[in-house]
Amino acid sequence: MSNVTIKTLTAVHVGSERKLTKNIDFIFFSNLNNKPLAILDENKIYTIVTDAHFEKWMNNIQNRQDLLSLLRSIKNDIKPQDIAKRITYVEGSIGDKTFVYEHIHNGLLKPYIPGSSLKGAIRTALLAQMITKNPDLARVSFNRKNDNHYNDTTLIKSYFADNPEKDAQNKDFLRFLQVGDVVFQNTKICKVCSYNMRGEGWEERDDLSQWTEVIPTGASANTRINLWNETVKKSLHKSIQSEIIDYTGKNHTLIADVQTFTQTLNTHLKNMLKKEIDFIRKQDDDNLYDYKERLMELLNDVEQCKNNECVLRLGKHIGFNFMTGDWQGHEKVMNQSEFNEFKIKVRPRGEKYDKFPLPKTRRFLPDGTPLGFIKLIFN
Repeated sequence: MSNVTIKTLTAVHVGSERKLTKNIDFIFFSNLNNKPLAILDENKIYTIVTDAHFEKWMNNIQNRQDLLSLLRSIKNDIKPQDIAKRITYVEGSIGDKTFVYEHIHNGLLKPYIPGSSLKGAIRTALLAQMITKNPDLARVSFNRKNDNHYNDTTLIKSYFADNPEKDAQNKDFLRFLQVGDVVFQNTKICKVCSYNMRGEGWEERDDLSQWTEVIPTGASANTRINLWNETVKKSLHKSIQSEIIDYTGKNHTLIADVQTFTQTLNTHLKNMLKKEIDFIRKQDDDNLYDYKERLMELLNDVEQCKNNECVLRLGKHIGFNFMTGDWQGHEKVMNQSEFNEFKIKVRPRGEKYDKFPLPKTRRFLPDGTPLGFIKLIFN
């Protein structure tokens, strides 16, 4: 397998599906210079409160009262490490915010990007590129069921298995792409701002902002990625390699070697970034200026990639277009009327927002930096 270095170009959040609650799951030590946030360890807290103060602790939780004040009344020199199973740090000030969205951690309490999330982002990019090269196939493969919901089952089989009659899971060529978890060391808590298109312009919706635990910009970790050549040509007898190729379809060449793989992913992301930059420029809104500047810097990062490097976007807060690859908007997949109907069906209360673009919200850090960009370097 190839040793791959993963570097975060911007902060990344992959959710644990757990929303941490103040005074129950965490305490923020706002008085300390480095602004630590302690994710609470109930066993450590019990050693402080003991049976003598256990009822007070339970009442404190029930009434959502300040837990730190209670603990200091028992032990006046409480430190984060006295009550935490792990500690992270806050960028800015949470203030009276009650919730923090937790990043996923492994059994050793280390933050990581699951291999499944990384492979999912790769899959999205590959599908978008395959559809860009052959959009007519998507038009006839992407359809709706009788309940008026869109169905991409045939489309997936058509591109990844090269034959819609084949079973998508067993014949999918990405079976031969093996991706490991990416384990990092630290996280931080930051505010993710939400800007919505309303009327003639864009405005910040502070009520929709989220304090989110992220792997910070500039973090680095290693993983292993196995491409087609390594899983098939090096591990199977040559006499059956042709059968494997026929079994999974011709598009397996996209993951056959490092250079083809990285160029395919970079082409997709450059197209996505250029489209997003063009859209933001047309908005001509000062609230989006920093966001546009950060996008242009990221585009330059992608364009400067070497043959063994590529950039992906993954995780939460990346928006509908980046999450799906934005292939639905291709003019040969849907005409304008069909796409307008699609926009209504894929978002809640779609009829109310049919005049707005999809998506009509952009989320980024206070300095305009979007989340989720990582660089893969094949060593």
